[in-house]
Amino acid sequence: MNRHRSIWPLIKLNRLLIKRKFDIVHVQSKELGLVLLTYFIRSKFVYTIHDTGVALKYINCPYDLRISISECVREDVKIRTGIDSIAISNGIKVTDFRCKIREMTNKASVFKIIQLSRIALPKKGQHILIEALSILKKRGITNILCTFIGEGDSSGLESLVSKYGLSNVLFLGARDQSYIQEHLNEYDLLVQPSMFEGFGITVTEGMAVKIPVLVSNIEGPMEIINKGEYGYFFEVGNAEDCAIQIEKIMSSDNVQLVNSAYKRVCQIYNIETTAKRYIEEYKKII
Repeated sequence: MNRHRSIWPLIKLNRLLIKRKFDIVHVQSKELGLVLLTYFIRSKFVYTIHDTGVALKYINCPYDLRISISECVREDVKIRTGIDSIAISNGIKVTDFRCKIREMTNKASVFKIIQLSRIALPKKGQHILIEALSILKKRGITNILCTFIGEGDSSGLESLVSKYGLSNVLFLGARDQSYIQEHLNEYDLLVQPSMFEGFGITVTEGMAVKIPVLVSNIEGPMEIINKGEYGYFFEVGNAEDCAIQIEKIMSSDNVQLVNSAYKRVCQIYNIETTAKRYIEEYKKII
């Protein structure tokens, strides 16, 4: 929230919440809890904690229920603050995604990598992936096309691409969810090289279209792939290890892996499962 913006929207929001008397007010923005007049709003307040490292002043607002988006976020909150929360993973509508149709391909064909997240350095770690592509290029592995999709200023990454003399990198900018759902299955690998991450919704999307996923070995994404059972991982911040894993994936038969990963998404990260968990917790506090 920008402190220089008008406070009138906040006043109107508080008036609305006081007047309408909702059973549940579910807060997604960490800053919003600081400006809600919870004493006058006769509702139960729920706050979703979206990442590790969220400051105590946000978590310690007078909420009736705190929900963490993963076990690692729940543990982080408990260790740092002593405050309990319930872990409910983010979910996706699996049926909205098109699964990849696997065909016999020539090893000389182009291997398509997708990196799907907002451009936010260093957190999202896109620079690590570009460095890994440079390492692969030096090894003579050039049959790769890497596409970055996500909002944000890509000029720094484009400069890095130019520095390494890479010609196999595309920046498509922001794309809406329908575009992702339609085109994600056209890729051969999804890479999430984040330096820190509480969850990693795009990892579940890659699993939902049955393409291999490669993540940095930080808690959130590693929880999704169950420490390597349903995807690949590399040492966080290590471009060399990232390159090694990409080369390994390019030469591997991943059919069994992606099928198992798909089943995991359907069972655990389906939006229907997530919604049921939320409703169960809502009922406990009403």
